[in-house]
Formats: sequence, C-alpha cells, structure tokens
Amino acid sequence: MRKILSYYVIGMVLLNQSLYAEDMPTVKVNKMNISQVFTETINSVPDCIEYCVDGMSLYAIITPFGVDFEWVLNISHNSPDFLVMSHDNISDTPWQEFDRVFGSSYTSITEDIIKGITSLNVEAGGGRGYYKKWGQHQSVSFKESTILGHPASLVLKMFNSGGVKPKGKMVRNSNGNKEFVPCKTNGCLEEENSPLGHSIRQENKLGGISDASTYDWLKRFYKGDTMNTTPTMINGFGGNMDNMNAIAKNNDLSFFMQKLGSAVSKMDHSGGAGNRLFCPISVTPFMPYYLSGLDALEWRLGYPTSDVRYSDEILNPLSTKTIGTEVQDRLQLGNLQYNLPMINEIWGKLYPREGTLEHQWDSKRATVIAARSVDIMREDTISTRIRYQPDKSNNGFGGWGKVFPVSGDTTPGQKVSSCHKNIANTGMTNNETGGYSWTYWRRYNCDMREPGVYITTVKFPQPICFTSEVPE
Repeated sequence: MRKILSYYVIGMVLLNQSLYAEDMPTVKVNKMNISQVFTETINSVPDCIEYCVDGMSLYAIITPFGVDFEWVLNISHNSPDFLVMSHDNISDTPWQEFDRVFGSSYTSITEDIIKGITSLNVEAGGGRGYYKKWGQHQSVSFKESTILGHPASLVLKMFNSGGVKPKGKMVRNSNGNKEFVPCKTNGCLEEENSPLGHSIRQENKLGGISDASTYDWLKRFYKGDTMNTTPTMINGFGGNMDNMNAIAKNNDLSFFMQKLGSAVSKMDHSGGAGNRLFCPISVTPFMPYYLSGLDALEWRLGYPTSDVRYSDEILNPLSTKTIGTEVQDRLQLGNLQYNLPMINEIWGKLYPREGTLEHQWDSKRATVIAARSVDIMREDTISTRIRYQPDKSNNGFGGWGKVFPVSGDTTPGQKVSSCHKNIANTGMTNNETGGYSWTYWRRYNCDMREPGVYITTVKFPQPICFTSEVPE
C-alpha cells in the first residue's frame, strides 16, 4: 500500500507540474519605449531600494586649532543600474529606441564576427547562425542578450535629503551681481567633474551633440553614420528632458524621498549639512556593458570554448549554480490534504554562459539567459569575454525587477513585489515576440558624507532599514 501511495504521489506531482506549465500566461507585446522604462522604474523604487543605515563611520577633521572627530551615518541601498534584455534577434531587442540607433550596425558587425569565426556563409539572423537552406542547421533554443546602463539610473542622483535638488544655481553676472541660472539638467548634473558631466557640457556647447570622447570603447565597435547619433543616445538628456522633468514632478516619488530623507535625518546629529541621501551612482546611462553579438565566439560556440575554468560546475550534475524556483505542491486524498516537500524546478544552469538553452518555455529560457549575461558582466576575475566592466567598487547584488512584457510580474506562489532576489520569481509570462527585459539593481554602500580623514566604520548588529527588504 505504501509503495502504491508513493507512485501516486509522484504521479500527482508530475501531472500537476505539467498542468502548471500549460497554464502559463502568454502575451504578444512588440516593444517598450524609454518613457515606459522610466515609469516602471519610478513606480518600483519603494519596493526595490531597500534603504538601510548599516552603522557609523568615524572621521578626523584637521583644523588650525587641532583635530576634531565626527561620526557619520554609513548607509546602503539599491540602485537601478542596468537594463538587461533577452531577445531572439540581434537587431530586434525589446527597446525600440536602441534598435533604431544601433540595430543595423550591430547586426552587420555581428555577422562579420561570426563569419570570421566559422568561415561559413552565415548570417546573424536571430543569433541562430543558420545556413540559407532551411532545416540544415537550426538551433531552436538560442537567445541574445544586451545589457545597457539603465536610463533611469539618474533618478537617485536627482534627490538629496531635502527632496528634489534645486533646478538652478546662483552665479555672478558681468555686473558682479548674483542671479539665478537654471540648470541644463535637473540637479545640475552638468557641473559634475566626471565623464558624464564632461559629455553633458560638450553636448550643451555643441548644440546637442557631444564629441563622445569618453566613449572610446564604443568607437571600436560602431562605425559609419551611427556614431553621429550614438552620443545623443548615450547621454540621453536632449531627447529625454521631458522624462527627467516628469520625475521631478512625480508627487508620489517626491513624497517618498522626502519621508525617507526626514527619517534618516533624525538619526544624524549634524543637522544634515553636506549630507547626500544616496551613494554616488557609478554607471553611465545608455552605455552598452554587454552585447552578446560582440561576444559571438564564446556566446555561440559554448563549452568547451567558453567557461573552461568552470568545468567542475558544468560537468557536475548536482551543481547548485542553477536558475529556477521552489514549488510547493499539495496532495489531496479524500478529506485529507498533505503538503509535499518543496520541489526545486530548475530552468537552466548558470554555466556554461552561452546563448543556447534547452527548455520548453521561452520566458524561462530568457530568464536564464539574462542571469548568464549579468554574471559575465560582473565577473571580477580576468576574463576572455568581450564586455565593458562596470565599476568594481559597487558590485553588490540588490535584486531583479521585471520591466517587459509584464512589469512587476511575479511567479505564482511567490510574494507579490516589483523586485525579487531570485530572477526566476519575477514572473513567467511568455511573450510571443521573444523579447524580455529586467532592471538589475546593484547594492551600494557608503558614508553620507566624508568630512575629513576616514578612520573606521562600526557596523550595527542589525541594520536599521527604512524600506521593505527585497523578497526572495
């Protein structure tokens, strides 16, 4: 009897999993635009930012009269740094503005790379690498991946402990009198002594087109007329001022920031002078950080061409480096109901980090592909992969937020939230057009200010958090 019951339980679990998969929602959405990206990110800030005070840092302030010591709050929070996309075709990402600027050039360069690798008459197509004759060489489970600096990563730059930064500054005119001069960008970002500030100043000086001298990495890959529009696409301020102004006028977001700033200031004994509410954000909006087409050698050929160093994980059938969810199943026998053990549904392995994946459901394939590409971008060790590595000083993990096709989507059985630690919990809605995108939130840690010479940081036993924790 016990053996029969065991077979029955296994059969019910498998049947339920099959039905569960067949009931997956499906939509057909072609593209998202930059306004949607901004809007979805703004709406997800309260759920995703996970703002905490971690401890206190001690600074020595040296003056002509001696040395003073000051304690400063040490904070941590998430930032929407990267827009991660999974898609079928090189020139058909889910983001319409990116396709319009880069699509044809990106496809042409990728085809040149593939031909150089294989010496065959192939085309990039959907990244599938197929012969002209149908059916001779098909890869049915292949996706491309694109990672860009998130256009909404500037949102946190726009706020300080008092809410929205001033829209201008006082300067002396030719007569020596002070007058108010509006900022070119909200928060006077053009005043920053950084590559971003330099590019904005160049853009303003040249009437909307910068020299893009800070983007040499792009120059090595993009050619022809594309470079005439690339700087504007990357800087994004000329065409997206309306979006930035809309953020400043967003009452819900402003109210949230003001409440957050007020709560944090109550812990700070300096009165908030010189404080910043958020850490400096070290990402360039619109900058391509990873393009699978440029990484064609390893992204297409896969193991053992790629990720040989991870052979122990790739060849280990019990490897825990997987992407998937935990599913709670139940068994009903008459009037009795039993909770079965948690079942780990594996969608795919993290390694090898290639574009090919065997899975029946497109949304799950896309999810694994997104996780693989981010792992390539974030890898700290010396790598043969072609990528633009972001600043390592803030390489912490914050969470994932679904942007497209269904923003704020949540996998059944998981806590409803705009963000999750596990990308597999951000929803399973299939998109018939094959395009998906997520916001990758990075974790930052810093002091609210640096008034002098840093000495040490004392961490609290438990962080004091002002927003909800990003769920698993």
